[in-house]
Amino acid sequence: MKHVRSVIRGVVFSALFFSCQMLGVIPDVEPGISIWTISKKISEDLPYPLFQADVNVSTDVLTIDAPGHYLVRENLTDVVINITSDDVILDLDGHEVSPPSSKPTFLSTTFPVIVVSSGYKNITIKNGAVKHMGFTVDSTGTNGVRVESNSYLVTLENLRIFDASIGISLGGTSGNEVLDCSILNCEVNDCELGLLFNYSNRCVASGCRVTASSAAGSSDVGGIRIFNSSFNLVSDCQVTSLLCPASQDVRAFWSSYGSGNILRRCIAEDIGSAGSGDDVVDAYGILLEFESDAKVLDCIVNGVFVDSGEEGAAYGMYTGIGVTDCLIQGNKFINSNGTGLDGDFGIGENVAIQNIAYNNSVNNYNTANVLNVTVYDHTGGVNPGVDIAYDNIAIEAYSP
Repeated sequence: MKHVRSVIRGVVFSALFFSCQMLGVIPDVEPGISIWTISKKISEDLPYPLFQADVNVSTDVLTIDAPGHYLVRENLTDVVINITSDDVILDLDGHEVSPPSSKPTFLSTTFPVIVVSSGYKNITIKNGAVKHMGFTVDSTGTNGVRVESNSYLVTLENLRIFDASIGISLGGTSGNEVLDCSILNCEVNDCELGLLFNYSNRCVASGCRVTASSAAGSSDVGGIRIFNSSFNLVSDCQVTSLLCPASQDVRAFWSSYGSGNILRRCIAEDIGSAGSGDDVVDAYGILLEFESDAKVLDCIVNGVFVDSGEEGAAYGMYTGIGVTDCLIQGNKFINSNGTGLDGDFGIGENVAIQNIAYNNSVNNYNTANVLNVTVYDHTGGVNPGVDIAYDNIAIEAYSP
């Protein structure tokens, strides 16, 4: 089908080129180059259109297995798009892609709507919406867009993801990591987890937004998670309105079991647990666990809460066990019904400097369990005696 369309387009462009040349719109070509060669080149440079008719109805799969620029020309339903080639641009052009009611047979552990299969590079997916059918289908966790192991240089840009267990997943494995990928200006709504970096190194998420997520399934709720991954950057991202109505924790930004990850100029707002009874449910704006050499810079956490009936706690930022050699600088932790900055800080030489915490109902800073941490310029607060008093600001009754 693609070959036939290419031939038809070549013939059309040949006629168009010849007509334009006769009218003097296009100058004569240089000797030795035919009109067919030029028109074929023009045809190849144009995006290849994708329609619902291109979906294999027997498998519910649309496979892109050749390099090129592909342009979706209408909403695509009952389909999984499977990319199995290097050097692909998939432009959704403002359209929406949604999956079939059951998982195609070529998929194993997950059910994505768009998947970059393992081992491919130089791929861009952009400019459209991906809508799944909920957190699980056929007992399988759902993904909006998934990049499989050993893939690299994949860019996901200007995408909107709805109704999946994980909105966007960089799904590497140990020894087969996803590398050097970018998630730019994407929005995730109504998913259990917005963005996941799993065994993914040197990747970037920038300008992304995760919102209106809640857990109806069995998983904890999260905004952006970095897991078993190193040297990633999450910058200028926003996580808002995460609510956990069941017996799970909720975390806006969560990095664990990695090294050298950076969280910069991000915002977590309205993060909380609304469970009932005496469930032990915790809520975190930012959580670090078993991380080394991480940096949390110039972030704002505003409003982290647990309901009064819960036995859990709320934290603007919590540094759990195994956190070493990390820098927490220039952040603001405000308006939680728990603690602004809290944690164990592991056993390494962590530094917290020039942070601001206020209007947190339990503590602004609680460093009673801190080991080997230098906390600079902490002024005021509930526990001023346990900090070295320099430059962090904690004021009990302060409103900017």
